[in-house]
Amino acid sequence: MALTGKKRAFADAVLAGLSNKDAAIAAGYSAATASAAGSRLVKDADVAGYLAERKKEVRKRAAGKPAAPPPKEPARAAFDLASLVHFSDPKAFLKAAMNERAAEIK
Repeated sequence: MALTGKKRAFADAVLAGLSNKDAAIAAGYSAATASAAGSRLVKDADVAGYLAERKKEVRKRAAGKPAAPPPKEPARAAFDLASLVHFSDPKAFLKAAMNERAAEIK
């Protein structure tokens, strides 16, 4: 049996990251039977073949692209603890520490 429009819509929704149930609903299957339909469709030979073929294409395209370098963290100014220790009120200290741009998050 060939890949129908509903089956193709289901497979495309699965490839987009939806769960089997949500993909079945998106493809037009009844919400009441979507869970069973999604489970059945994933095992369908036409759908499984289509999914495998599309995943191969994605892997081939990804293999040809060089890996992106990790994003660099912005440089922070040196934090001077002495500038914050002159507070007698803990709440004032915490506000100052929170608003200090040079302070590390930790």
